[in-house]
Amino acid sequence: MRLGVVAVKVILVKLSSSQYSIKVLGTYQVAATYPLAPPSTLVGSLARSLNLLGLCGSGVGSWRDKVNDCINKVRNMVWRVRDSSVLAKDGYALATKYPVTIRVLRGVLEEDRMPSSKDEAIEFMDAMVREFIISHPRFIIIVPRSDDYVKDLVRASWLIGRFGNSESYVSVSSVETFEMHDCSVDEVNVVIKFNPNYIIGGNYIVSKAVDEGGNKELFVFPVSSHQRGDVYYPSKVRVKGSAYCVGDKVFIPKGDWW
Repeated sequence: MRLGVVAVKVILVKLSSSQYSIKVLGTYQVAATYPLAPPSTLVGSLARSLNLLGLCGSGVGSWRDKVNDCINKVRNMVWRVRDSSVLAKDGYALATKYPVTIRVLRGVLEEDRMPSSKDEAIEFMDAMVREFIISHPRFIIIVPRSDDYVKDLVRASWLIGRFGNSESYVSVSSVETFEMHDCSVDEVNVVIKFNPNYIIGGNYIVSKAVDEGGNKELFVFPVSSHQRGDVYYPSKVRVKGSAYCVGDKVFIPKGDWW
C-alpha cells in the first residue's frame, strides 16, 4: 500500500489519560522510557486485542507461537500504526515523566524458570529504576493495508489496554475512521522514521526504536522538552512537500519513507 497511489480509510484512536513505561532500546539498569509509543509497541497492543477477539492465536502451539501468530496478523493488516503528539485538548503539556523504583524477579527472565523455593525467590529479586510517563489524552493513528481490515481494526482498537511493560495501562475513549485528504501544510505530528532526505526541520527527539515490521530504525518523536527534561510538549516536524490531513488535527507525510 502506498499513500501516494491508494487512498484508504484511516483509524484515529483517542487515548484517555494514561500512565506507561516503554523501555528505550539499549537501556538496562535505569529503564528510560520513550515519550510516545514506538510502532512495535502499538503492534503488540493490537496483537493482544486481536487475540482477545479470537482473531488470532488459536490452536497454534505454545504461547510464543500464539504471540507470533498475532503479531504477524497485525503486520498483515496494518501498513502504519503511529503515535502522535496531537492532544485531544490544546493548551496542555503532552506528558511528564518520573522515576519509580520497582522490585522485579530478574532471575525468572535470566534463567527462564520460576524459583523453586522461597529462599530462591529472594535471590531472584532485584530492584531497578524505571521511568514512567503520565500523558494527557491524545491520538494514535492506524493506516490499514486495505479498507477490508478497517472493521476488525476498529474493534481491536477499543480493546487497547496496555503500552510497554505489565505495569503500564492506557484506555481508549473513542475510535473514528476518516478519509485522508491533501492539505496545504508541510508539518507532521506523528512518529516518523529519521530520514534527512525528507525532514527539513522542527522540534523533535530522535531515538532508536523498532518499526511495524520488527526492524530497528532511528525515529523522530514530535515532542520537545524545552529547558526541562521531565516535561514534554507537542511539536511538529517539517517535511519536504505537503502532508495528508486526517480530520483537522493529525498530519502525516506523503509517500512511504516514514
